[in-house]
Amino acid sequence: MNEIAYLDTSALVKLVREENHSAALFSALSAWPRRVTSELSRVELHRTVRRVGRGSLRARELLSGLTLIEMVESVLDAAETVGPPQLRLLDAIQLASASSLGQDLGVFIAYDECLLAAATAIDLPTLAPA
Repeated sequence: MNEIAYLDTSALVKLVREENHSAALFSALSAWPRRVTSELSRVELHRTVRRVGRGSLRARELLSGLTLIEMVESVLDAAETVGPPQLRLLDAIQLASASSLGQDLGVFIAYDECLLAAATAIDLPTLAPA
């Protein structure tokens, strides 16, 4: 119960390439051995590292250590109404995926301010290690 860390793509990118707050994120994750993300993040992360031209191998290694939440009908149904109406589609899928963990979710980790605000609004515990 409350032992899973959900990582949004904005957090995963910081684990693949050195950015502001990468070290703080690595440190914070030591408290969360069970880590998950959405299947959506797999695509988003690979698209991001492809755009910047490096990190593909590291992205594959990182993703192999995560549990990927499938974008099943129940997650997509929840994404239709989760959060405020102005929430972007991909962020809604991330929130619905994290919410699907129920009481097992310990923390939702992201670095997108709008996404963090939406997560807080639906009572998800949030973290953006800095």
